[in-house]
Amino acid sequence: HQFEIEKIENLDKLCRHLKILYLQNNIIDKLENMKRLKELEYVNLALNNISVIENLEGCESLYKLDLTVNFVDVEDLKVSAENLAKCPAIKDLYLTGNPCAKWDHCRDYIAAKVPQLEQFDGKEITHTERIQATQILPQMEAELAKLATESLAKKETNKDKEVTDGAFTKESRVKMYKEIADEREEKERNQNKTSVFDEMNQKPTRNTSVYKEDGTIRMCNEGKYKFFLDEEHPEYTIYEMMTPKFMDTSSIDVDINPKYVRISVKDKITQIRLNEEVIAEKSEIKRATTSGLLWMKMPKVEVIDKPWYWANRKKEQEQEESKKPKTLNKNQSSSLTQAVDIHNIVDEKKNLKTKKITVKDEEGQIKEEVTDSMPKQEKTLEELKEIVDHDLDDLPDLD
Repeated sequence: HQFEIEKIENLDKLCRHLKILYLQNNIIDKLENMKRLKELEYVNLALNNISVIENLEGCESLYKLDLTVNFVDVEDLKVSAENLAKCPAIKDLYLTGNPCAKWDHCRDYIAAKVPQLEQFDGKEITHTERIQATQILPQMEAELAKLATESLAKKETNKDKEVTDGAFTKESRVKMYKEIADEREEKERNQNKTSVFDEMNQKPTRNTSVYKEDGTIRMCNEGKYKFFLDEEHPEYTIYEMMTPKFMDTSSIDVDINPKYVRISVKDKITQIRLNEEVIAEKSEIKRATTSGLLWMKMPKVEVIDKPWYWANRKKEQEQEESKKPKTLNKNQSSSLTQAVDIHNIVDEKKNLKTKKITVKDEEGQIKEEVTDSMPKQEKTLEELKEIVDHDLDDLPDLD
């Protein structure tokens, strides 16, 4: 709707199974090319330039017709009602805003002329109302014929007069819609000019493609993130990259391909070319929640035997083992659990010797006696021998 459509065409050829048709707010002046639309149920032609209801005999399923604010006048009301009566399924009709609606008996006339109609301008037609309308139908037809003659004479008189602004006529509506269409086209042209200048002044977009112009895989690190690539392992390729630790993982997109790894961190691309092809679907991806480290383990397509790698790895493990603190073996630990020999434990008091010390004042009187305990000193074998020899010398001769 609202495309300044002037004619209904090609629907009977291209849309044979059409059920609902919206063509409101255009400048269509005739109902045509709709006879073959047997499945059509609802037609909305409000705000158009239609004067006569016609060419709907073949619309067997049509039950609702909206002609609000069109130009169905009293001189065309009789033929319009007779044509509408030929639609067996019609139940609902809208003629609000048409010139014929100014006639006081318009509703009664339609109710009498179209017996299958159940609702007119949104209001139900009762059985009593239809009976009364049928009874006065001859009088209404006579009155309608008189009004039609007067309307035609008036239009013939005003035919050559200039249409004033704001007048409700077909010509004024066409003029108004043409002006709206011209304004829309002018606006679109201005928008196109603006878009051309915007494209000229637009900054060049950054290259986000996977390959360079020569066909090789592009290497980039737009986010300046620290990363580590390890391809020395015979079976796996390890890739690590430090990402902001407080960033949500949903902002990171990882794309592992057989020959490259592409990581997008908030639209900043990091792309690394792999020297050895990997199996993307069997790769592992993990991210540390505390540090933000992104870790990938990618199995290689071809496992290459690298003896030097295992030799270096064994040497590194040996160096790591040598740096660890030594632990006691089973035999050493069992010796610590043996029973303790208590026979060599000597009471400390038995090895002490006492010595009495007398303290006198200036007048020679005994002031205090102190007993001092001193540890006994064990004598050596030589000291014991000298003591024995000395004692033997002191013995009297028995001669």
